[in-house]
Amino acid sequence: MNRKYTKMKALYQAIRDAIQEGNLVHGEKLPSTRELAATYHISRGTVNQVYDTLTAQGYIHSEHGRGTFVAYQLDLSNDASTEKACTHHLSAWGNRIQQFEQHTTQRNSHTNAQTSNSRIESDEVIDFSKYQPDFSKFPYDEWNNRLYAEIRHREHHIETTSALVSSTGEPKLREAIAAYLRRMRGIQVDADHIAVTAGSMQAIALLTQLLADPGDHVVTESPCYIGISQAILAAGANLIEASLDGQGVVPQNWDARMLFVTPSRQFPTGEMLSLERRQTLLDWAHRHDAMIVEDDYDSEFRYRGMHVEPLKTLDKAGRVIYLGSFTKTLPLEVRLGYVVLPPPWQTPLEKHRHYTSQDLSI
Repeated sequence: MNRKYTKMKALYQAIRDAIQEGNLVHGEKLPSTRELAATYHISRGTVNQVYDTLTAQGYIHSEHGRGTFVAYQLDLSNDASTEKACTHHLSAWGNRIQQFEQHTTQRNSHTNAQTSNSRIESDEVIDFSKYQPDFSKFPYDEWNNRLYAEIRHREHHIETTSALVSSTGEPKLREAIAAYLRRMRGIQVDADHIAVTAGSMQAIALLTQLLADPGDHVVTESPCYIGISQAILAAGANLIEASLDGQGVVPQNWDARMLFVTPSRQFPTGEMLSLERRQTLLDWAHRHDAMIVEDDYDSEFRYRGMHVEPLKTLDKAGRVIYLGSFTKTLPLEVRLGYVVLPPPWQTPLEKHRHYTSQDLSI
């Protein structure tokens, strides 16, 4: 691992933890970047990047000519020991799924619903297509070699492979995702709490079906990824569109069951949700016994400083469901995403996936 990045991460975590734990209190002045660099024998540029990241997340702020101060205010009323237990409601549809038997009758005919999207063909149209990684940098040779090696391995173990298939995904893949989330995103999770999906859109649709009854209110950012609003409407729920500004979604006292949010980089505006608003959203979910679905769709990319920590890292009561995707790092046809589930919803989602994908084992 890059030594500079290791020192940067250690300094960032030390300052952040001291602020979160109350050892550095609101309004307290921090050492200058020059002082910190001299004390810990690191470059001033490294300290500047740490301060930039903490400032972007709302932990500190700088005043010209005066110095850098702690901006975070510890909220003792939101302590885990006093927090109201989350009841983890399931929709009526989700409860019915729980009652289904493990094995159901296979149907021989399938109806494929197809939708067509009109596209304007004109030389004057500028292409702002999303989800376009730079495939020239992708290691196709290594990818293909490993893919074929795995296929050959499975061909020799065909009798036992089918018995190991899980509706929540390949166990080794889930273990790798869990390790990545712990190391790079600060989310303490194990493989049993992760379900692999066919892209993040499948996870969005599954969660909406499991958690929202027809007539329930579900909040989205406006504008947002159109697939989210379509999934909400398809589930029969009512859509509440929340406005945005330079700090991301503007919190309101919504009377709603769920909230979909992209806090690390709002889609499509690119704004990052401030720390104060992250805390406000968690407080809203606590008061309304609601759930927040965090779509961290391109967390691998950051132009400067360290990665912004997810909203999930502030969640103490299991009210945030975290979604991730490999859409930005793998070819589109791979279609891999994942969801980090609170324990009460592991079984319902596993049964949902089993019920809706049994034809894959034919």
